Amino acid sequence: MSRWFFALILGFCTSVMAQETGSAPSTLTLSALEQMALANHPTIQAYEQKIQAGNGYWLQAGLGPNPEIGYHAEEMSGEGAGKQGISISQEFLGGSQLYHAQTLEAQRIETAKQELEIARLRIITDVRIAAYEYLAIQNKLLNLRKIYASDAELASRLEKSYRNGNTTKLDWVNSRISARKAEQQYMNAQNDLNAAWGRLACLVGNPELEPCLVRANLEQIPEQKTWEYYAQVLLSTSPEIARAQAKIEEARKKVNYENSRNSTNFSLSGAVAYNTESEMVQGNVGISMPLRVRDRNQGNISAACSESIQAQKDYERVTLNIQHRLADVYAEYANASKDLELYRDSLLPEAKEALSLARTAYENQETSMIDLISAQRMYLETNIEYYDALCVYWTSLTVLEGKLLTGGLEDSSL
Repeated sequence: MSRWFFALILGFCTSVMAQETGSAPSTLTLSALEQMALANHPTIQAYEQKIQAGNGYWLQAGLGPNPEIGYHAEEMSGEGAGKQGISISQEFLGGSQLYHAQTLEAQRIETAKQELEIARLRIITDVRIAAYEYLAIQNKLLNLRKIYASDAELASRLEKSYRNGNTTKLDWVNSRISARKAEQQYMNAQNDLNAAWGRLACLVGNPELEPCLVRANLEQIPEQKTWEYYAQVLLSTSPEIARAQAKIEEARKKVNYENSRNSTNFSLSGAVAYNTESEMVQGNVGISMPLRVRDRNQGNISAACSESIQAQKDYERVTLNIQHRLADVYAEYANASKDLELYRDSLLPEAKEALSLARTAYENQETSMIDLISAQRMYLETNIEYYDALCVYWTSLTVLEGKLLTGGLEDSSL
């Protein structure tokens, strides 16, 4: 479809929105909508805070036990005689527990970063899909208004013709029915446009955003890629797989951490006291450690090993799930590509030719205005179908390029 047609869509929608709001609306590109969403979306902010929380857990995990200080008094008499002093003790962790604890928290941060990337792609894909839906309805509104105007004109002419005895009442009644249906479709499209904008505004994180025109170059169709190409790209770059791999590494490091807690800790203590009776300073030193005859952290170690196997199996599930989803999305993408080819090479040119032939025949008084209006309706409806197919194509391509990730407003289960 030529550029003038899209310029016409833009100009028409500008005039419609200007009539409704009293001023010309602004225009937003897809890139601007994406940046707005990434800056305002609560899911992005939530995952950023999760990473910040992970940094705090990492810091805390590297802090060893605090030393303890105490006061003690022994053999005290009524006159205050006896021993009084202070004691200091410190617990020391064995098995590099602090190192393994921080390593585990660092890996959890990496997992959260992959989750942030998943959320980012979900949001961008959702915004693009919503924008394509909005564009499709904008185009539909333009063509439905033309259909309604032509049907209303035909009904008016047939009414005059009927009253002059030049046509049948059946033709007049049928034209009135057609005009009313076109009017209702046009009004429904206006409501659909408002709803589509409301969805888009929520996806960019600003439900109060005033309606704007959305500009996108949908006519520049890239070369079609194969299923094998997308399968290879997804299996090598999908953030879902990267998150599953991060979960495997996280589980492995948890096993190391739980094993480190099986090592023996020990406490070193010292005390200094002053004996008021002998007027001497006395001191002692002690060391203690637990006898690990019952609790050797074996339960946590066993659980961590099971979680490691679980993470590996979940990685296998994610890999299969991605290929399963790819099959359906790629089929939609391939079908949309074929539909575009059909409309561009056959249906649109033929509908345009049919309209030209009907107009020439009407001007030469070889056919009726009903035939002309019918050809015009067919051309406009074909334009609507083509633009819908164009948006379906870009929607499926966006899902493929977005690594099959959608649902940015769904529960993130942080």
